[in-house]
Amino acid sequence: VMDESSFETMFTQLLRVLELRGIKRQKDQTLHSFAKVVDDTFGTEEMSKITYVYEQYIYGNESQHIDFGKLKESWEYLINRSSS
Repeated sequence: VMDESSFETMFTQLLRVLELRGIKRQKDQTLHSFAKVVDDTFGTEEMSKITYVYEQYIYGNESQHIDFGKLKESWEYLINRSSS
């Protein structure tokens, strides 16, 4: 179950899975820029959606408006694509 307390952990896990797949975020690369690379790789916008919310959550602390159900769907999609 994805919720406010697990969101950051799940985002970090997704980054690790992508790295294992060979899609690694560079040290000087913004999350936004990295999300675009991931989306271009998989032909989707799911990483950009997750990253946008993650940035709002981390920097804006606006967790009350987050649809964790939708985020979980995006997260699962990317995990599955990364694992195949």
